[in-house]
Order: sequence, then structure tokens, then C-alpha cells
Amino acid sequence: MRRAETWRDKGRLHFTHYRPEQSWSAVRAAGVIVHPTVDHGAHGEPFSLSVAQAVICHRRIVASDSGNLPALLAGYSAAEIVPAGDARAVTGALRRALDAPRSSRPRPTWRWPGACGSPSPPPAGSTCPSTAPSPPPPDPEVPVSTPIILDCDPGHDDAMAILLAVGDPRVELKAVTTSAGNQTVEKTAMNARRMCSLARAFDVPVAAGYPKPLTGTLLIGDDVHGETGLDGWEFPEPEVPLQSAHAVDLIHDLLVDSPEPITLVVTGPQTNIAGLFARHPDDRARIKEIVCMGGATHRGNTTPYAEYNILVDPEAAHEVLASGVPITYCGLNVTHQAPVTSEVMQRILDVGTHISKVSASLLGFRSSTYDQIWDLPDAPLHDPVAIARVLDPTLVDCVEAPVSIELRGEFTRGATVVDLYGVTGRTPNAKVATHLDTERFWDVFMKALTALG
Repeated sequence: MRRAETWRDKGRLHFTHYRPEQSWSAVRAAGVIVHPTVDHGAHGEPFSLSVAQAVICHRRIVASDSGNLPALLAGYSAAEIVPAGDARAVTGALRRALDAPRSSRPRPTWRWPGACGSPSPPPAGSTCPSTAPSPPPPDPEVPVSTPIILDCDPGHDDAMAILLAVGDPRVELKAVTTSAGNQTVEKTAMNARRMCSLARAFDVPVAAGYPKPLTGTLLIGDDVHGETGLDGWEFPEPEVPLQSAHAVDLIHDLLVDSPEPITLVVTGPQTNIAGLFARHPDDRARIKEIVCMGGATHRGNTTPYAEYNILVDPEAAHEVLASGVPITYCGLNVTHQAPVTSEVMQRILDVGTHISKVSASLLGFRSSTYDQIWDLPDAPLHDPVAIARVLDPTLVDCVEAPVSIELRGEFTRGATVVDLYGVTGRTPNAKVATHLDTERFWDVFMKALTALG
């Protein structure tokens, strides 16, 4: 295991990269707070929580012995104090924090020195130290990470969904699995590896799934996404490897090993998920919900009534809908509320990082194909909307409605039949997205892009 390194700026020692095979994403996934910290670019240290907020959230803390940190954390059993600048000590502390069971998150009876169990100042004659600092006010929106598995078919908009999932701490990306869709499964797996490498998500496993739909032949989206499925940027060889396990096996193992239900975010054809339910029907109880980019309440984008992800494998979509697992559809009627306008493109460029430059180039290619095919230069960014629904449900309004997948219609195969007005009298079996808070969505996306460095 590679030792930790430290970095000095303005007299303060900061912790930097600790081991490449786990990366800071693993530290974040384990809920460990490292302090003091700074955003130092390539090392990608992701935290901005103060020590006070970390304690309020019952997080494990690795802190240096500089300043007043030892006094502040005295009595907090989940903190480990290490000598400032001692890389070996940092490595050991991080190893112990990462190896601690997630279920053992501390619930200490501990208060800030000087608080005396009350947020008000100590009264005269109190035994509390009068010189002790007051804690900073807690962040009312301290993120709580939702564990997700992203099943996708990158694809430019899937690529942006990966960046959003890695860059926003409100979701914990457990794995990326790929299906055949926008390109062959070999190419979509390669593209997932490229994007995880770009985002330095080295601890996120990537696995390939089924090479074709349950029935029929594969319909790829090379007219939109190009020969590689991610045209618009020349990527180096990805550092993130391809897992030897099939996507279904990886998903199954993660579900079985997880102490809590996992959310599946599906932004491609649903072949892998249908295969999971066929091979491991008990896994349905291990899934919190499925949030998919798929379908539409009105018109399609590949045939007059069918959206692409559903049309590629309507039988799989039907099986997933019939599984009984709670499902939310973020369809075209909502994703078209997230167009990549020239203003949005400028905001992406203004982030001023390598990742934002790559993103702008990829989205520029996609906008050009949308303009050629549909005379629509402001191409909608479909797939990140499904991620947004998970990390902040208030971004995407939904209603409950009866939904069915059309399998036989000569002109309507692959359509999602959504009874928004209850005219069929059927019981609702899904949530259907109806409105996107576009301004806040783009704010969230830009914040995640910035956090990636």
C-alpha cells in the first residue's frame, strides 16, 4: 500500500493522495472526514465539511495535531489525531477508518468544549472553559449519500450522468454497469471506463452486460453518438479496468453485500436489470427503487411514440415494470426541459478544468448531431436528470400513474403508455416525472463538475 503524502500551504499541513487503488472516492464512500483539507486539483480530495458538521453527522475523522483540533476533538471516540506531516501515521489512520464497518458509525455522547450541553454561552461560574471556541453553525443541508448502481450505455448523456454521480456527494456510486444501446456493449463498457478514469473514480468497478436485447436485433445510436459511442474527444487508454464479472453478477454481489437497499439508476436499455430479476428474483427485495431515463408521456424520439431506451428492449422494460420494484420514469417530456443551450455550454467552459473542457467538447459533438438530425442545436441532456431525481427529489416533480409498455403495436412498439388522467381506471404502478427545476438542475450539475476538479 502506498503511503500517504502531505502538502503544505500557508503554514497548514494538508493530506493528499493516500493509495491509488482506493482513492479519495473510497474515503468519501466510507464517510471519513479528513481535516484540515484543501481542494488541490489532481489529488481530488472531496470534502468541505467542517469538523463541527462531521461530528454532528457522526462521521469518522482523521485530523492533524495542529492548532486547536486536539482540544476540539477530545472525547470524540471516532476521531484519530495524527502528527502533522507524518505520512505513515496518516496512512495507518486512514486504513483503520476505511476498514471499520460502515454499520459501526459512532453515536457518541459528546459535546463541544464550552457548550455544556447547551447551544447558549455558559453561565457565570461554569466549569466549562471560557476560552473554548464555539462550533461553527451546522450546515442545514449536510449531504446524506444514497448508494446507487448506474446501469447505462455511454453515450454522451450517460457520460455526463457518470460525472454528476461521481461529483455530487449526495449519491455514492457503487458501480457502473453497461448494456448494449447507444453502441455495442464492448464500446459502452470502454466509454464507462473512460469517464470513470476522467473523473478519477478509480474505486468504482465497471462491468459489461448483455450484448443484445432479450429479443430481436440491437438498434445502436451511432447516428447521434458516433462510431465510438463517445465521439468528440480523443481519450487516452482508461486507467479503470473492466471487471471480469458480468454486469448482472456484479450487481447481484453488491446487492447481497450491502447493509442497506441500493437504488438502481438505469439510463440505457433495461436488459441487464431484466436479466438480474430472471436469475436472482430475490434481489428485488434488496433494491430501494429503480429510477430510469426512459419513455415519454406523449411522443417518442426514435419512432413517433417510442423513446430510444425503451424501444431497444421493450420486453426487458416490460419485465422490469412488472417486477414490483418501485420505479420512476424520467422521460422525454422532462429531459427536454434540460437543453444544452449556448449559455449552458459557456457555464461548462467557465468551470475552467480539464474535465469541463472534455465535457464541452463531447456535448458540442452531440449538439451538432442533434442539429443535423432534428434541427435541434440545443440538445437535451437526458440521463443526468435521472441522477438528479435521486440526489434531490425536489428537482424533479413526479406523479403516480398507471404505465404499460407496448410490445405488439405495428407502429407503437416500445411506447410507454402513461395514463396521466386515470381514464383507464387502472391502479398506478409507477412514478412519472412531469417537471424539472431547470435552473437548479444546471446549478447542481455545474457544482458537481467543479467539485471534480
